[in-house]
Amino acid sequence: MISGIIKRLFIGAFLLSFVLIYDSYIYIQINLMTQIIIDEDGEELEEELSLIDATKSFIRDINKPVGDLAFIYNGKILETDSVWQDEDGKEYVLVDEEGNVTEEEEGTAVYETGSALWQEILKTTVIKKYKLYFLIVIFIVLGAIWDIIKASREKGAPERAKKASQKDGKKLVEILKVFSEKEQWKKLLKILDDPIKKTKIPAGELDQFDKFHGLALFYTGDQKKAIPILKKAALKEKNDEEVLSILGKYLSENTQQARVQDLPSLVSYINNNDIDEDFGKFFSSFVMKYKVSDRSTLSGLCKICGMAWADNTIRKYTLDCLVKFESTDDLAIEFYTNCKKATPEDPKPVMMLAEANMTNGKFNEALAELEVLLSLDYENERLHEMLFKIYQLREGLADLFSIYNSILEQYPNEAIAVAQQRKIMNDPSINADQVDQRQNLSLQELLAMRKEGDASADEDIMKKYEKNLTIMFTDIKGYTSMTESQSIVETMGILQESDEIVPPIIEKHEGIIIKKIGDAYMARFESSDAAVIAGIQIQQAIWKNNKQREEAGKIRWEIRMGLNTGNVILKDGDVFGDAVNVAARVESAGEANKVYCTEETKSDVTNKKLEFEEKDIRKVKGKAEGIQLYSVIFDVEAS
Repeated sequence: MISGIIKRLFIGAFLLSFVLIYDSYIYIQINLMTQIIIDEDGEELEEELSLIDATKSFIRDINKPVGDLAFIYNGKILETDSVWQDEDGKEYVLVDEEGNVTEEEEGTAVYETGSALWQEILKTTVIKKYKLYFLIVIFIVLGAIWDIIKASREKGAPERAKKASQKDGKKLVEILKVFSEKEQWKKLLKILDDPIKKTKIPAGELDQFDKFHGLALFYTGDQKKAIPILKKAALKEKNDEEVLSILGKYLSENTQQARVQDLPSLVSYINNNDIDEDFGKFFSSFVMKYKVSDRSTLSGLCKICGMAWADNTIRKYTLDCLVKFESTDDLAIEFYTNCKKATPEDPKPVMMLAEANMTNGKFNEALAELEVLLSLDYENERLHEMLFKIYQLREGLADLFSIYNSILEQYPNEAIAVAQQRKIMNDPSINADQVDQRQNLSLQELLAMRKEGDASADEDIMKKYEKNLTIMFTDIKGYTSMTESQSIVETMGILQESDEIVPPIIEKHEGIIIKKIGDAYMARFESSDAAVIAGIQIQQAIWKNNKQREEAGKIRWEIRMGLNTGNVILKDGDVFGDAVNVAARVESAGEANKVYCTEETKSDVTNKKLEFEEKDIRKVKGKAEGIQLYSVIFDVEAS
């Protein structure tokens, strides 16, 4: 606005200056184009001047007086009869109170002057004649008013335009919502693909239509444009199953376009579809390449790990991630259970199952897992912390003391067991005298107490000496007749070969030989899986040894083998109980070159690669009902 006023001032000044220049030009044309000169004869002559010379004369004489002398009062030229002189010769003009000239003798002094050339021009200029300065002022004032009005309108214009645009945008948003709900994709695209209409939709509102824009393009066949828009929408609405499902299916068929940010879509596809081996392996390698370990991605890996073709690399990565985050939800528990079955020798899934059961208050289940861990990862501090916590909550620290006492009987002065027993004894809830009294009792003393009617003796015996083990019996088939038909040297050679084959394989699988009676071995295993695998490898090794014997012209020797799993009393390295007797009966009922076992052993095996063939139900001594026997399926000739 200020700039407009200044601009008009300049314009007004320019117009005034132009008029003055024009008046000066007219004055020069009328009055200065000729000059009077006196010739040699003294006569006055008129001499024509050029416009340039006349102009120079005008500029030179601009301030010189011209015309008659007059008296000036308040800018007005007065007649001479209005002026009188005093004795000193000063001129005065007589005026009344309003400044008008009067006849009275008291007045105001005036001065005699002559009009300068420029004053003469101003007297005759059209500016004064037509009051042009008023027009210029009016022009400037009106211009200023117009500037104010215009500025006010311009100031409100953006706001009005914005409101109008918002109104149009809201209408378009409502229309788009209707098209989206009715899946009128072509009509929706007509608006969203119009750049003018699209600009009217507020940015915040427009974002919500990324999904529908992508869906519209996808369902109308333009996948090339649809996929980038749907990816953008998936980043904003991470739980939109429709978008994730479409992206997941597309990316499963175009894996080269998959990026890390597309993992939620890939996981959605895995969770809602049956996936093939190629895609499963791509997803696994993709996740491991970028070391992704968020909860959603791990859920996809858990499903893949359940596939038959999943390898241990995938399982290990998934397991390590879940263990790192200490995940104990249902999905994680299912995964740990599968890992435990696939790799029973790995303590990590067992530990996490124990953690999960303990967190959920399932102390019995947790204890079952921790008992397995005692043989898999005995030195794990967390294992012993959990055992202490559970038994403390159940007010059974005395029972835990018994467990460590059993360990110390097999491994005297074992550091962890000693430290844990000390910790138990320091707990304020424990009755030290009672613990000492009961724990120091021998098996014979407990049996004597039982005989005397001590009801708690059985419980103490079971707590202190009972253990769930798999018992193995082996026996050389026809050994008695063999000794009768062979020399003592040949018989001793066969026994030596048996000693070179059987014990090392048992020990390799963490089995413990309890005793050897002639040609027979009795061993115990913490794991039924280990016992079965050891049995298979023993039969295969003997088969290979017999081939060498045949090549050397010697007779073959073969063994029968029986396995049974159950609770036994473990004392001084030996085992007692019905489970031991059943294992011996199974061995007697078995066949050479085979591994026979009971239902209890078969059910306890977790390795799914081990298969069993059902055999006859055999009546055994000491059992009212027959025992269902099974034979492990394996290739005895394999190495």
